[in-house]
Amino acid sequence: MQVQSRFSILRQVRDWARRTKRCPCCGGRQGVSDVNIPAEKKAGGGQFSRRENSGNRRKHVSVEQILTAVSATSGIEVDRLLSKRRTKIVVRWRQFAYLLCRDLRGMSFPEIGKTFDRDHTSVLYGIGKITMEINEDAELAEMYERLVHDLY
Repeated sequence: MQVQSRFSILRQVRDWARRTKRCPCCGGRQGVSDVNIPAEKKAGGGQFSRRENSGNRRKHVSVEQILTAVSATSGIEVDRLLSKRRTKIVVRWRQFAYLLCRDLRGMSFPEIGKTFDRDHTSVLYGIGKITMEINEDAELAEMYERLVHDLY
């Protein structure tokens, strides 16, 4: 089995969006290429706005939105994700939230650690562990892709 990094998974989602001509943030058909953007969405004078169609979508999703999405998908309350509990199921979903904060918001390990009241080394270990699990388990990879798609 080939091991993929989280970046290659995100690349696969981006490539899917390009192939299907769907926007990765909303699933709609607008915003993927210059051709699909209606005139009212274009910047003045027919110039195309790179801001609306940029490949870098970081910081458009808040930490609260990430926690809410993970909570809704897992059925675990946000308070439990932020708590000190170390049960296997809570830890796995907390690690999903770590990875989403890192990939979608570009947060550093210390920033994520402060958000979750953890040490940055715990965040580093958690992201590494969930990334390996996502690479080994197709069901987890699908859940991760679904979470990314729901957040955009």
